[in-house]
Amino acid sequence: MIEDFRSQFFSNTEPHTLTLTITSDDWATLSQIIEENEWEHDEGLRFILAAGGAYVQMSSGSDTSDGSSADRTGDVQQYQREVIDMRSQLAVMKYRAFQFMQAVHLLELKLNACEAEKALLQQANERLRQQLSDQQS
Repeated sequence: MIEDFRSQFFSNTEPHTLTLTITSDDWATLSQIIEENEWEHDEGLRFILAAGGAYVQMSSGSDTSDGSSADRTGDVQQYQREVIDMRSQLAVMKYRAFQFMQAVHLLELKLNACEAEKALLQQANERLRQQLSDQQS
């Protein structure tokens, strides 16, 4: 079951660690945005990074300087904001699902180990009962 989920949603997906240096002003701004939205810190950074990536993609892929009306420009900008927001939320949800999938895999391994240990303990218990029964006879 977990392998089907992994192959459907996370084929060729591996976690990466990002390390970069930013100014204290930028850090304060990011921290304020995260706090205002009541996000977990790492989740907020992922959301902001995904939103920025979506914004860059939208900006480079759509040029609204074709002389369109102000209303149309406003509609396009609203659409772009909605797409950026959805892509950002999707990035956070995908990361959470990836973490949950890894946790499920680990729990399955632990469960299998516990079940194997349980079977061994049941066998040992049965042997001890047999020995006790033999001694009482």
